[in-house]
Amino acid sequence: RLRKSLTVDNLWQYVIKALRKPKYAYDMTRSLKSLNANMVTVYAVLYKLEAGGYIKKAFSEKGGGPVRKYYVATAKGLVELKIAKQLLKNHLKELR
Repeated sequence: RLRKSLTVDNLWQYVIKALRKPKYAYDMTRSLKSLNANMVTVYAVLYKLEAGGYIKKAFSEKGGGPVRKYYVATAKGLVELKIAKQLLKNHLKELR
């Protein structure tokens, strides 16, 4: 129960952290595999984070190929991540 609470239930923190550098959604699903987050869950988190202004999407064209969509964290998202990290640190301190 604790593992799920700290990983899947808080997936948004891992996503924002990973998106400090631009990433494609598919790459996100692969990098979060170790958290047992399936593709649908990752895409749902991406959608909610974008709707909240915590991440934004951009588009790129490589060598005349199809336009690809990627995501990157916004300043608002990075601030929220910092707050969440501090909250977790405080909780750990209280448990010691």
